[in-house]
Amino acid sequence: MGFWNFLGGKKEKSVDYKKPVDFLDYTKTLVMLAKGIAVSSYTTIVNKLPVIKSIAPADNVNWWDLIMTVAGVGTAILTSNIGAEKRNYITDIVSQELKQLHEHGHGALLDFNNFVVRNVNQGIELEVAIGLWVIWNLKGGQPTYEEVQPAGVIGKFLLSSFGGYFNSTSH
Repeated sequence: MGFWNFLGGKKEKSVDYKKPVDFLDYTKTLVMLAKGIAVSSYTTIVNKLPVIKSIAPADNVNWWDLIMTVAGVGTAILTSNIGAEKRNYITDIVSQELKQLHEHGHGALLDFNNFVVRNVNQGIELEVAIGLWVIWNLKGGQPTYEEVQPAGVIGKFLLSSFGGYFNSTSH
């Protein structure tokens, strides 16, 4: 008899942590997770990288949330070691979730993927390409030399948060 039962408490249904996570749920959770990280990262990032505040002012924080959410989701998909069929399935699911956040969520995800792949193919480091997309979209146009300086830092932040999200063999 467990200690909790000894005290007369109800035994809650136990969770089997070894059971694989449902892949569909895991995929849908990605957008929620990315939005949570986006929302919570604004203050820290603008305090550490003041140039970002000039292109992503606090009065437009919802735009920051959307751009960083899309970049997080895109980073997770782009960096995961999965086949094309699974990648397309994941993209379809998260695109629907992103459309619920913003009408252009799906288009932004496609733009992210195209931008990052194109820049990496031209020899730009992955973290810089990811950060460049974020900065370019926050500004709404081509950034200046000074504005692109934190691109690598933003890209590394997103890679450390979402890189290889789907690589686990348990789902």
